[in-house]
Amino acid sequence: MAKKILLGIDFIGANFPSALYTIQQWWKYVTLSSKYDCILGVSNFCDKNSPLPGARDLSPSKVREVLACFIPKKKLVQWTSDIDSTLIQTVEKEGFKSKPLFSEFNYGSIVNRLLLLAYSHDCDYLVRIDPGTIPPKGKSFDDLMDEHESAIGGQINTVVSRRYAERLALRDIFVKEGKENSHAELVKKYTGIDVHAQITGGAMFTLKSPGTPAICFPPGVGLTLVWASDDGIYQVLPETKTKSRMLPDYPVQRFDVVGKPKKSIEYYRGIIGAVYLNALRNGKTLSIAKQDVEQFLQKLKADILDAEKCSLIDADPYWTTTFCLENITPQAFVDAIFAGYKNYVQLLKEWKEICETLKSLIIQKT
Repeated sequence: MAKKILLGIDFIGANFPSALYTIQQWWKYVTLSSKYDCILGVSNFCDKNSPLPGARDLSPSKVREVLACFIPKKKLVQWTSDIDSTLIQTVEKEGFKSKPLFSEFNYGSIVNRLLLLAYSHDCDYLVRIDPGTIPPKGKSFDDLMDEHESAIGGQINTVVSRRYAERLALRDIFVKEGKENSHAELVKKYTGIDVHAQITGGAMFTLKSPGTPAICFPPGVGLTLVWASDDGIYQVLPETKTKSRMLPDYPVQRFDVVGKPKKSIEYYRGIIGAVYLNALRNGKTLSIAKQDVEQFLQKLKADILDAEKCSLIDADPYWTTTFCLENITPQAFVDAIFAGYKNYVQLLKEWKEICETLKSLIIQKT
């Protein structure tokens, strides 16, 4: 009997054209499989009849209609934000002390939504892809998944992925020429994540259902987006780090090389969030964690970043002044990281039971 896979993706209105092409290419690829029965799982962070961010006339309901033109309806499931409150209320009513996700967009909640979809629809594995990607060249989906299954070894706490063909998961567009390796080493020192061997969330990121949840975060001042909190973090968490790894052969291709455009202040807010998270994992207090962050930022600004590039990309002639800790990571952002990690510690204990508790509701609403 074929094993069942949820091919999972999250997107907004602004990148729907990219997401649509990605879905078309991956769907062609996975339907050639003779060993795996795939369904598509879509995550959208808005209500099903509301406009997707960045697209005035495109709702998740309309997206579903478009996808149903080439994907059978029985193989298409979709999670939208209007079901979040019902699920969270159910979790609270049942006496759980953690939340499996937060309604506001954050990387960890994408993974947890997709894991819950996979479990509820009786999938053996989640395979996550990102908009802007197309399948690896030169090897079938069956052969790649054989490798993933072998590396996972039936364990729900082992994560594997491919890598991107053209770039690291760490961006170098803000960095001085010739400082790319120094940039990667600095990030590794302060976050614990080796970007040259990093599990990559959009590159066939694979977990056996029900999997190990990601760390999700409540909003602080705006969204709490912590770099690598949905992928590379699995290589340093004690629960998952033993065998989790990136498989370097047959990388996932990208047709949008950069990904979502970001200013330096936004991009490094996410990385500094990962520095705080690393300090938390190692049992450091807020004051000690802040010292780590200050050291990281000082070295980054003095030795790694190209002020002229950053000023140009950010459209900020005063970048050298405005690129400071107070502007990059307001206290509410830091508080949200601490709250998210505290929730994660409890969620690990409750995850399997939460998955089972929410299963019938998720089937009904997706």
